[in-house]
Amino acid sequence: MTLSDMAQNSLPVLRDPIVVAAFEGWNDAGDAASAALEHLDTTWQATPLMTIDDEDYYDYQVNRPVVRLVDGVTRELEWPGMHISYCSPPARSAMWS
Repeated sequence: MTLSDMAQNSLPVLRDPIVVAAFEGWNDAGDAASAALEHLDTTWQATPLMTIDDEDYYDYQVNRPVVRLVDGVTRELEWPGMHISYCSPPARSAMWS
C-alpha cells in the first residue's frame, strides 16, 4: 500500500497510539535504532500498514542502496525505504514485571 492508497483504505482503530521511529544512515550508529525497532516489530508482531514510495522522498546520491556481498559475490541490494507498521504491545505492567 502506498500513501496515495490511504484515501481508499481505512486505517485501523488505534487506542492511545504512539509513534516509535528509527532512521537509518549516518545517524543510526551501528544500526542501533533500526535494529531496536526491528526487534520491537518482531516481538510485538507488528502488522505492515503501508510503504511510502521512496522515489518521492529520497535523494539517491545521498541515500544510496546497500549492497551485501558474500564471498565477493553480490547477494542482496537493499534500497532505502519507509515502512509503517502498527501493533498492540503488551500492557505496561506486563512489560516491566
